[in-house]
Amino acid sequence: MAPTVLKQTSILELLDLINAETVFLAVAAMLFTGLLSFALTPFARVLGFKIGAVDVPDNTRHFHRKPTPRCGGVAIFTAFFIGVLIFYRPLTLQTVGLLLGTLCIMLLGLWDDTAQLKPWMKLLGQIVCAVIPVACGITINSFTFFGTLIEFSGPVSVVVTIFWIVMLTNAVNLIDGLDGLACGVSAISSVTLLICSLICSVITGEYTIPMLVAILASACIGFLPFNTSPAKIFMGDSGALSLGFVLSTLSVMGLFKIDAVYSFFIPFLIFALPLFDTALSFVRRVLHKQSPFEADRKHLHHRLLEFGFKQKEVVIFLLSFSSMLGISAIMFSLGEYVTAGIIAFTATFLLCLIFILFRRKTVGEFLKTREESVEEEKKHENQNQ
Repeated sequence: MAPTVLKQTSILELLDLINAETVFLAVAAMLFTGLLSFALTPFARVLGFKIGAVDVPDNTRHFHRKPTPRCGGVAIFTAFFIGVLIFYRPLTLQTVGLLLGTLCIMLLGLWDDTAQLKPWMKLLGQIVCAVIPVACGITINSFTFFGTLIEFSGPVSVVVTIFWIVMLTNAVNLIDGLDGLACGVSAISSVTLLICSLICSVITGEYTIPMLVAILASACIGFLPFNTSPAKIFMGDSGALSLGFVLSTLSVMGLFKIDAVYSFFIPFLIFALPLFDTALSFVRRVLHKQSPFEADRKHLHHRLLEFGFKQKEVVIFLLSFSSMLGISAIMFSLGEYVTAGIIAFTATFLLCLIFILFRRKTVGEFLKTREESVEEEKKHENQNQ
């Protein structure tokens, strides 16, 4: 079934086309994995204190007030790993590659959480981890761009896939700066990816990817209550790197293989927030003659905090922005390209508007100026009367 046919199909008809057994198993897997992630997180918190994976407030890049463990990724990964082993069948070579690669990058992140690795060591480790799923057959062989099928040769396919996995892995890691932000964005991206993969399963007849994405989404959701402000535990690099790795790998297994006119844009819409923030950070650091891997406080969430927004407000705003782009990606999957474009444009316009309004004044200053203006208008009206 082609996207043009999907465009003419109602939501109820689309639900009838989706395999009911797959949906039932996905719901069962989500409930199990979410509860398991929720139950394992307190143990991960204790583990963080035991092994020294603790974030201590330093008044520079951290906003918490007391030492907080940062190995929540252990709980997320363990729940995801067990969920896949129980509910996913058959256990293919590609799935083994996904799990093995995720295990390696989770351990790499946990190492960094305890020992603070140098940036080049982390990057090298990420490349090695990305090679694992690629070696197991997970590659971007082609994608459709404005109706044109673009295919890659073997070596180019390997390089493109490794680059995509490493890029998105780092992108998720870079937005992990506020309580619940990276985990929330990952959960939204996972749910969006789940819906898109279910829609795509109608076209391809492939129902295995939705199960993997459903398990990942629930692992994030189960951890989120402990990670919202004020967070009792952080994901740390063990979590942020793992989520970015799994999301990027699953997108290669599913979305890049869709034969749709604009399939190229679907994964970029789903992961737009972390990718945009990463690209902006890279360009900014290069222009200021800084190392692209040097940490700073110029990310989108940092800038919004400088504008005077509270931490929870920033998280809600960015999660809303990510959700709007996720809806746009779903519309693309359904072949509703105009609607998808309008939603994406609206989300981008709102984000730009915030930066334009508060570029020179903070929220407090803006409101104060507005109140003074209202008072002046009232005085002027009273004088005229």
